[in-house]
Amino acid sequence: MRKTWFVLTVLVIAAFGREGDFSFVILGDRTGKHHEGVYEAVIAQSLCEGADFYISVGDQIEGYTSNLDEINTEWAEYFKIIEPIPVAVYLTPGNHDIWDDASEDRWRGWTGCEPNYSFDYSGVHFVVLDTSRWFFTVNLPEATFAWLEDDMSFHDDARLTLVFTHKPLIYSTLTENGGDRLHHIFLEHGVDGVFTGHLHTYVFTEYDGIPYTTVGTSGGHIEEGDFFQYAVVKVSGDSYTVEIIPLESEER
Repeated sequence: MRKTWFVLTVLVIAAFGREGDFSFVILGDRTGKHHEGVYEAVIAQSLCEGADFYISVGDQIEGYTSNLDEINTEWAEYFKIIEPIPVAVYLTPGNHDIWDDASEDRWRGWTGCEPNYSFDYSGVHFVVLDTSRWFFTVNLPEATFAWLEDDMSFHDDARLTLVFTHKPLIYSTLTENGGDRLHHIFLEHGVDGVFTGHLHTYVFTEYDGIPYTTVGTSGGHIEEGDFFQYAVVKVSGDSYTVEIIPLESEER
């Protein structure tokens, strides 16, 4: 029997009737002083989950270079790494993926997606929000807020709404003054969960009934006492569970 760190169960009220059950894997940060071979090991272990699709919380490449050939090489390497995954893989942009206009262009070219995008699966609405170049919610472009409001307004009748973004911008804002523009938008549109990365360690908190989960690293820099991991989310009826799975073959 595999070791399971914990299981978080979140109960939510769906707008309409039940849809089919499904599961997906969340991959944490790969880069930021990455450990060779660890991300590949995480993917290999996660294949046994039988997930319907995968989604990352960002930082697929090391980036931070002005050399476009190097950027292309790193993206080619990443897509080679995820080749064993037999289902769709949705990527969230991290600060190592987009850091300027040129890297944003490479993001579009390699992923085929805008930095902000959304998709639907079995009645659940998934929102991927770009926080790659900003450290505080107030610094996000107005175009980002406009896109988010429009997208969520159009999908207010979704079975569930789950948001994926790299940097957990709301943590410090809510702690300091109890207010955050993104959080208020999430509240207004009934967001059922927010998933982030960037910190390279697991964090869970809940604000105004919205669960915020930061998935730890799947291959990047790691602090003493932390562990490489991925998450499995299972959607069933009007609820979902989040299970954090340690990398079994990890060498400490």
